[in-house]
Amino acid sequence: AKLEKNREQFLQRARHNAMLTVPSLMPLAGHDGRSHLVEPYQSTGAAGVVGISSRVTMALIPAGRPHLRMEVKPEVQLELGGDVPPEVEQNLTRMEQLIQKEVEAANWRARTLDSMQQLVVAGSVTEEYLQDNTIRVHRLDNFVWRRDFRGLVLECIIREFWDRDALPEGIATGTSASSMLDKDDNTEEVYIHIQYLDGDEPSYQVTRENADGVAFETTVYPAEMVPFLFLRWASTPGEDYGRSKVEEVIGDLRSLDSLAKQAQE
Repeated sequence: AKLEKNREQFLQRARHNAMLTVPSLMPLAGHDGRSHLVEPYQSTGAAGVVGISSRVTMALIPAGRPHLRMEVKPEVQLELGGDVPPEVEQNLTRMEQLIQKEVEAANWRARTLDSMQQLVVAGSVTEEYLQDNTIRVHRLDNFVWRRDFRGLVLECIIREFWDRDALPEGIATGTSASSMLDKDDNTEEVYIHIQYLDGDEPSYQVTRENADGVAFETTVYPAEMVPFLFLRWASTPGEDYGRSKVEEVIGDLRSLDSLAKQAQE
């Protein structure tokens, strides 16, 4: 709740951006999937968001060919006299193909497209890499960040909603008033707390707990191995969250939407 205060202006701006482009990317507060979404009077904003995010996604994960290239380090090449044995090159190529097949099986391209759309509209998104190599995308309204002057994430708290019948083993159902969203709602809140630990070997401590604050899983990862990415479209010094691409043209979109509304009336 304390960190939400610093996020509020960015969240409100993200919702306003979504209202002029793709409202489902960042619905208004209280939207539960059953309520009606606000509909813009033009589709130019949506076309721009889809076009930019698709191009960036295809640049990151091209279709039909590996999205990375594995090479021998220059210092190792010097030790080998500048020549890399053919069998090493062949093995590296096979590794590229294996990684590409795993990326395709885990459907990274679709999840990356979701992340890009969030970045274009909201400016900030958190990606979580699961044990089965799939990616889970967390929207801005479900997480908070705290960064230092270098832009390093010091703390992140993610809120998830799980069906009580599908809770992972070890999670106790919350009993506090805050966890009981509605008597007819079978949803349980689960929180992921990611804390940066400074030391000789920087690391992140990841703690999962229910709505009552009861931790059921705690893991410490080296800083470069933490299974989360805290992405920003454009960073501004001194700000915890990112600025979106839509902000650059928000005036034009607002005017176009107003003119389209008048034309339809």
